[in-house]
Amino acid sequence: MKRANYTNILLEEMNAKFDLMLEIVSSLATLPAAVRKLQEDVDQIQIDIRIIKSVVTSRSGQLQAHERRITRLESA
Repeated sequence: MKRANYTNILLEEMNAKFDLMLEIVSSLATLPAAVRKLQEDVDQIQIDIRIIKSVVTSRSGQLQAHERRITRLESA
């Protein structure tokens, strides 16, 4: 009689673990979409960074030109 009780407990425990595995595996189905979304976000950030770099570089050149002009005016 005791042995049958242990068997039932073990079977319930195994069923619970199988249910958990099924839940985990089914949640993995949404992972590719999340990864694609994350990659799209990273790609957009990279594009934005390139734009920011070009603007900063452009402004840096203008700032250097202004500094040279101011230095010449102050020297005159």
